[in-house]
Amino acid sequence: MESLPPSHGFPMVLHGALTAEMVKALTTYLIGKPNLELHEMLWWLWDEYGLITSKPTLSRRLKEAGWSHKVVRVVSHPLSVSDHL
Repeated sequence: MESLPPSHGFPMVLHGALTAEMVKALTTYLIGKPNLELHEMLWWLWDEYGLITSKPTLSRRLKEAGWSHKVVRVVSHPLSVSDHL
Protein backbone atom coordinates (compact mmCIF):
# COMPACT_ATOMS: atom_id res chain seq x y z
CA MET A 1 0.00 0.00 0.00
CA GLU A 2 1.23 3.49 -0.85
CA SER A 3 2.09 5.83 1.99
CA LEU A 4 0.93 9.43 2.07
CA PRO A 5 3.44 12.24 1.59
CA PRO A 6 4.38 14.58 4.46
CA SER A 7 2.13 17.59 5.07
CA HIS A 8 4.53 20.14 3.45
CA GLY A 9 3.51 22.85 5.89
CA PHE A 10 -0.26 22.89 5.38
CA PRO A 11 -2.61 21.57 8.06
CA MET A 12 -3.97 18.07 7.76
CA VAL A 13 -7.74 17.75 7.51
CA LEU A 14 -9.13 15.13 9.84
CA HIS A 15 -10.51 11.86 8.52
CA GLY A 16 -14.20 12.15 7.77
CA ALA A 17 -14.10 15.88 7.03
CA LEU A 18 -14.90 15.43 3.35
CA THR A 19 -17.14 18.44 2.72
CA ALA A 20 -19.77 18.98 0.04
CA GLU A 21 -17.51 21.69 -1.41
CA MET A 22 -14.66 19.19 -1.76
CA VAL A 23 -16.92 16.62 -3.41
CA LYS A 24 -18.23 19.25 -5.84
CA ALA A 25 -14.67 20.32 -6.73
CA LEU A 26 -13.68 16.69 -7.26
CA THR A 27 -16.66 15.91 -9.49
CA THR A 28 -15.89 19.02 -11.54
CA TYR A 29 -12.28 17.83 -11.87
CA LEU A 30 -13.49 14.36 -12.90
CA ILE A 31 -15.27 15.77 -15.95
CA GLY A 32 -11.83 16.27 -17.50
CA LYS A 33 -10.42 12.99 -16.12
CA PRO A 34 -13.32 10.51 -16.16
CA ASN A 35 -11.18 7.39 -15.81
CA LEU A 36 -9.57 8.18 -12.44
CA GLU A 37 -9.66 5.33 -9.95
CA LEU A 38 -10.65 5.90 -6.32
CA HIS A 39 -7.04 5.81 -5.11
CA GLU A 40 -6.16 8.54 -7.64
CA MET A 41 -9.09 10.62 -6.41
CA LEU A 42 -7.80 10.21 -2.85
CA TRP A 43 -4.42 11.57 -3.97
CA TRP A 44 -6.15 14.52 -5.65
CA LEU A 45 -7.98 15.31 -2.41
CA TRP A 46 -4.64 15.13 -0.59
CA ASP A 47 -2.98 17.46 -3.11
CA GLU A 48 -5.83 19.98 -3.11
CA TYR A 49 -6.99 19.93 0.51
CA GLY A 50 -4.51 17.93 2.57
CA LEU A 51 -7.41 15.53 3.21
CA ILE A 52 -6.93 11.94 4.25
CA THR A 53 -10.08 9.85 3.94
CA SER A 54 -10.95 6.26 3.08
CA LYS A 55 -12.06 4.72 -0.20
CA PRO A 56 -15.45 3.70 1.29
CA THR A 57 -16.07 7.25 2.56
CA LEU A 58 -15.16 8.77 -0.80
CA SER A 59 -17.22 6.22 -2.70
CA ARG A 60 -20.25 6.86 -0.47
CA ARG A 61 -19.98 10.65 -0.80
CA LEU A 62 -19.65 10.43 -4.60
CA LYS A 63 -22.71 8.18 -4.76
CA GLU A 64 -24.65 10.65 -2.57
CA ALA A 65 -23.66 13.40 -5.02
CA GLY A 66 -25.10 11.37 -7.93
CA TRP A 67 -21.69 10.72 -9.45
CA SER A 68 -20.74 7.54 -11.30
CA HIS A 69 -18.18 6.61 -13.94
CA LYS A 70 -21.02 6.13 -16.41
CA VAL A 71 -22.47 9.61 -15.79
CA VAL A 72 -19.14 11.42 -15.93
CA ARG A 73 -18.09 9.69 -19.16
CA VAL A 74 -21.30 10.86 -20.86
CA VAL A 75 -20.80 14.43 -19.60
CA SER A 76 -17.11 14.56 -20.53
CA HIS A 77 -17.47 12.94 -23.96
CA PRO A 78 -20.89 13.78 -25.37
CA LEU A 79 -21.76 12.08 -28.63
CA SER A 80 -22.46 14.17 -31.67
CA VAL A 81 -25.44 13.52 -33.95
CA SER A 82 -23.12 11.93 -36.54
CA ASP A 83 -22.06 9.32 -33.96
CA HIS A 84 -25.61 7.99 -33.95
CA LEU A 85 -25.91 7.66 -37.74
